[in-house]
Amino acid sequence: GEMADGAGASGSGSGSGGAGRGDEEARARTQKYVDKALARDPKVKFILDAMEKSGCSVDVTGGESFFKVEHCEAEIAGGFRPTSGVVVCQNHVQTQEEVNNLLAHELIHAYDHCRYESVDLGLALRRLDCPTLRSFQLNARKASAPLGPLQPLLNARVAD
Repeated sequence: GEMADGAGASGSGSGSGGAGRGDEEARARTQKYVDKALARDPKVKFILDAMEKSGCSVDVTGGESFFKVEHCEAEIAGGFRPTSGVVVCQNHVQTQEEVNNLLAHELIHAYDHCRYESVDLGLALRRLDCPTLRSFQLNARKASAPLGPLQPLLNARVAD
């Protein structure tokens, strides 16, 4: 999911609040997983290629990499920060497969952000005549579940 800058992260470098040898090992292990996913995972490579073709290429190497491995306070595997890229939480991912799936998921958020950041999402959603949204609304009403911030969007009518 999308995370606010600084949300859940205790820092991105060594010396962040008592990080010990285990933390350094977790960072190194997770960085290897990230590097391998960027080089070999078909889903990740496909999304990166699509981003590049759409004018949304990202730096995958060096100190300014779009991908950051951090120790996270929040119980999350990682997230996407629009201002700085994808964060992978070294203390909450354990396997290559988890990192592969996380990067693919977060890259979709990054792609959408790059492609649609200037789109008025509220207006776009109000103009949809989408069976999925109507179904969601109907099911939510049956369950008496509040729709929260989606309710005005689902109830709104926009002139054609």
